[in-house]
Amino acid sequence: MKWSLAIAVCCALVLSAFVSTRAAEEKTESKSDAKPAKIVQPWNKLTSLTDEQKSKIADIHKKANDEVNAIHKKEQADIMALLTDEQKAELKSMKEKDSGDKKVKKGADDASGAAKSPDTEKKADGDKKPDEAK
Repeated sequence: MKWSLAIAVCCALVLSAFVSTRAAEEKTESKSDAKPAKIVQPWNKLTSLTDEQKSKIADIHKKANDEVNAIHKKEQADIMALLTDEQKAELKSMKEKDSGDKKVKKGADDASGAAKSPDTEKKADGDKKPDEAK
């Protein structure tokens, strides 16, 4: 009798944990659905847009970006089809060299960034600090 009671209590605890976890997941999902769509300038500065308009603008923007990306991919494919094997190898070599140069430059920038004096740094908005204006 004690074992069956213990098993029943364990089952009840597992079931309640499952139900509460599932309820929390549903709340999280419903909150994410309620978020207004993120839109870009200049439309994000319009204060009177409805959530429906924001959503439609975001969809239009995403579709346009997808179309532009497709055009760029087609352009690359068409150009690559025109190149000879030697030209493709040269292009690959140039890309590898450029990516290697960027890594070296980034490493140098990181090292020199730590050595910069705070007096010569610019603010994030591009304005100089007051002591630089002299």
